[in-house]
Amino acid sequence: MKQVFPALKRLFSRKQSDQDWSKYIGDIPQTRKQRLLEECKRHDVSIHIDNPSEQSSGIYADFRGVASEAELEQRLNAKKAVGQSNRANIIATIALIVSVIALVKSFL
Repeated sequence: MKQVFPALKRLFSRKQSDQDWSKYIGDIPQTRKQRLLEECKRHDVSIHIDNPSEQSSGIYADFRGVASEAELEQRLNAKKAVGQSNRANIIATIALIVSVIALVKSFL
């Protein structure tokens, strides 16, 4: 019986280390939702479902569900639109200041 256990132990022992298959397969391409989630995080857009009955902060905030792709895309587009409108307003303000300065100079 003593000879059986070492034989079984050798039979089921690991002969070599784990194989890293990623060098043969390459990187797994990201899904559309993963790319969308990364872009939302980059633009500081909330990715969680908005439900008034759920807590938005605290220890359970991380357990909230992720919104659908359509909702994420809508939020991201809204955030980008607000940013572009702010930029357009700044450019319009600068143009107004320049035109007022030109008007004042023309009267002097």
